[in-house]
Amino acid sequence: MNTITFPSIENVVNRIPGLPRDSLENCESKAEQITWHHLIADRSDREFRRGHFRKFPEKLSTHLAKRYIATSAKTSLVDANIELREFSEKFSGKYPLSLSIDDQEIMFLANAKARRCRSYSRREPMESNCYKIGIKPPAASISDHGAMARMRDPVWWRRRIYRQINMRLEHASISAGLVHRHKGRYVSDELKQRFRKQLDRNRRILEALTAENEQGQSYNMAELQDLSVSNPKLRRNELMCRMSGFETISNELGYVADFITITCPSRMHARLSVSGDENPKYDGTTPKEAQKYLSKLFTRIRPALARKNVRYFGFRVVEPHHDGTPHWHLLLFMPSESRNELRKIFRKYALMDSPDEPGASERRCTFETIDPKKGTATGYIAKYISKNIDGYALNPGDEEKAFRVRAWASTWGIRQFQQLGGSPVTVWRELRRIRDPLSGELEDARCAADHGNWAGYVRIQGGPFTLRKKLRIRTQKMWNDLPGQYGEPLGNQIIGVTDGKITAISRNHKWKIFRRGEVDSPWSTVNNCTEGKGNLPITNQE
Repeated sequence: MNTITFPSIENVVNRIPGLPRDSLENCESKAEQITWHHLIADRSDREFRRGHFRKFPEKLSTHLAKRYIATSAKTSLVDANIELREFSEKFSGKYPLSLSIDDQEIMFLANAKARRCRSYSRREPMESNCYKIGIKPPAASISDHGAMARMRDPVWWRRRIYRQINMRLEHASISAGLVHRHKGRYVSDELKQRFRKQLDRNRRILEALTAENEQGQSYNMAELQDLSVSNPKLRRNELMCRMSGFETISNELGYVADFITITCPSRMHARLSVSGDENPKYDGTTPKEAQKYLSKLFTRIRPALARKNVRYFGFRVVEPHHDGTPHWHLLLFMPSESRNELRKIFRKYALMDSPDEPGASERRCTFETIDPKKGTATGYIAKYISKNIDGYALNPGDEEKAFRVRAWASTWGIRQFQQLGGSPVTVWRELRRIRDPLSGELEDARCAADHGNWAGYVRIQGGPFTLRKKLRIRTQKMWNDLPGQYGEPLGNQIIGVTDGKITAISRNHKWKIFRRGEVDSPWSTVNNCTEGKGNLPITNQE
């Protein structure tokens, strides 16, 4: 869309005869101010626009105002009114909650809904209270006690209201043209700002919380978060470690590697790739719906590969196009004799939807052969991992892009990285928690994990194709009857790892969480695993 130059508000006032200067003070938003000079002909247009602009936050309503002026100049004021009304009805008309609702209003609404639910003694009216504002109630599989406890919790309401508002707002922003390479790459500026506020809010909450165990050891929750894979740096390092380990195993087996990219059909893209102009084929698909399409596509590819006895392992990375539509990168290791069959199956299923549209054959599913003479597979995928986490060691400005990608994945609930094949990372992480020496394969696995030797860990587990039920080392769980946050038993919780004969305890403390300034509080449900002090001795289960 071409840039439109708007006259200043003062100039607008000065050139409209008889218009009181203080009339502009009645404008509720910048969008109204921008469109003020279009209200001369009919006062009802002003009220019409005000009713629709107030449904959206400032950045989006301002953009709608500019588009309104462009449409009225290109065609007519009537067409501009129709366009604004249709957009407003599509993204706000059928929803009870306004997209312009702010943080304070969300907190007030969440508290009010929780209070209302506390006045009910049955589940059905509580669920009806959810539907009234478009919130899905707890799943039917959750017990009545647990479901009602959730709906009486303002935090439960707050999270779901935020989630609904953010997804609706972003879908509206995509359709309005605020998400593309020349505007807001991956996510709108409004959503990026909201995501940053959310992270800051979460950080302040964690900084105000302290975790203390039965030995009197206490830690700030924010510091503990920095030591987990929630820390982007640690997350990136772990992914690179696992990727490098897979490549080591692939080289030992004499396998080859392919870098595969799968994209969605054109109708799922809101904007054109180069110009950023509106895609006339766009059917309103959200990034979440596009991700479901790709996931379903892969659930059809996997059994097809299994039927042909094509074995592979590697990683999948999901990242957004400039307009927020997801696409997949897969780095897969396989026997050289399986490469052609694997490529054939991927192409077959990727082109089942709209195979004849322009560019589908060339771009829908592409393959790149990883040539060891030109570089390692790990080095090839490193930039994709970094650009989707923290932008480390990339070009200037890529940290900002990585932050936008994180906001995108968080908003749409998209899992960015997934391991395909190989041994489970949960066992690996539990082994890294154990500091005392063990024995046998448990000690070999513990040392491999402690030294970041993913290849060694996978070998100990039986290799990259070992079935889960045949793993040599698995997590050990124990039933916990203590009530969780919503009064339900915590159920089976991980306490350590086992080889079937010996169990090594990795979680041996009870923790209580309290806010700064509180003297005492009940034991927390976090990591309530076993009694004991320090690392417990290995227990024999025979």
